[in-house]
Order: sequence, then structure tokens, then C-alpha cells
Amino acid sequence: MRDVWHARQAGKKWPRAGSFAATAEAAIRTTVLAVRYRNDFKTLFEYLKSNIGLTHRDPFVAGRSVAFGLIVAALINGDSLESAPKTISEQAKAHRLSLSVSLPEAVDADSAEVSFYDAVLQPRWSYEAAQDDAVQINPPWTACRLFGLACPLEFMLPAAYYFSSRFENDFDLPVLSAINGGGNNMARASLTGALAGAQVGIRGIPEHFITGLANYQLLLEMAERVAEDGEV
Repeated sequence: MRDVWHARQAGKKWPRAGSFAATAEAAIRTTVLAVRYRNDFKTLFEYLKSNIGLTHRDPFVAGRSVAFGLIVAALINGDSLESAPKTISEQAKAHRLSLSVSLPEAVDADSAEVSFYDAVLQPRWSYEAAQDDAVQINPPWTACRLFGLACPLEFMLPAAYYFSSRFENDFDLPVLSAINGGGNNMARASLTGALAGAQVGIRGIPEHFITGLANYQLLLEMAERVAEDGEV
């Protein structure tokens, strides 16, 4: 966000103000769009790309962030992390959309776009690993050391997918595991909470996680308005 601020202060237009930082801010923002446009795949896809492009220009970070938003929407609509990749691929094909993001103008390459199809597949692999008795990581929060403790999105997402798969249809266990792992636990917990919340819904989130927030009643009302507007 500092990079974007400096770029705008220097007079750069929004399409060129985005940072090449590999951070999770854009992916975290996608949750609101995923809720709002969960029933309109094409609109969600386009809005995810345009919103993420405001702050992140790295095509690999942007692609992973778009994929995350699509996955959250699929979970809200009843998919699991195992089935979401297939649903997303089928919807993209039905709407004739390429699961890719555009390269920045400054990058010279043979292709103008970079595919993020593998990022769509990632949660299924995490799900399979979490359900495999041969893969044992205990206590669960120590998985964060395996995936990485620093800020890059490629460290945060695998942990979020893993915890949300290991504790499927639960909220506090995946979120607390993401928090207790240390490092950039704020971003990791935000991503994990989005996935877990999409699976369990508002009624599946323990009350203290809601009422413990400052101005929680206002936040809850805002969240409900976004969800209601998402009905198509």
C-alpha cells in the first residue's frame, strides 16, 4: 500500500500505480466481492481482476488473488475446497473466460497474459493432503513453518487452504491455527477466516469472534447488506 501511495503521489495513473509486492492485501479484499457477486461468475471475475489491479501488478500475485476470490465464492455456493476447482473451471469455460491475468505494459513477453489455472487447482491438493493419513503435522499450527512465516502470498495461501481443509466446516480451529503459527499471522488468519467463514456461514462463527470486534453491530449490518445485495 505504501508503494501505491508513493506512485499516486508521483502522479501515476491508477493502471500504473500498482505495486509488485507479493503481499496478501488484494486477496483479502476479494472476500467482499466474492460475497456480493457470488451468483454472477462473469461479473465477479471481471471485478476481481480490476480491483486487484489497483494495488498489485505482479501477474502471479494478481492471479493467485483472483483465484482466491473465485474459490471463496464457490465455497459460499456450497462447494468444498476439493470440488471448487472443477466448478470454477466449468464456469469459466461456460462464460468463455480465460483463467489468466494481463501482464503489465512494462513487461516484454511473447504472451500478453499469464495463466493462474494452477492457483485454482491448489486448494484441491491441500484438501487431499489434509485428508491423507500419511500427512501428519502436529500440533497443526506448526504447518505455518513448513509453508513459510513471512508476508508473501505464496506462503500465506497454502497454509490457509490446509487449515480450512484439515478442519473442514469449522471456524475457530482453522483460524486459531493460522494465528498461533506466528509470522504474518494477521494476513494468514484473514485468508483462513474467509475460507472457513464461507463454509460455515454466519451461524457457524462463534459469537465471541463477532461480539469481540469494535463496532461489531455496525460491521455485522454492513456484512448483511453486502450479502443481501448479492442475491440475483
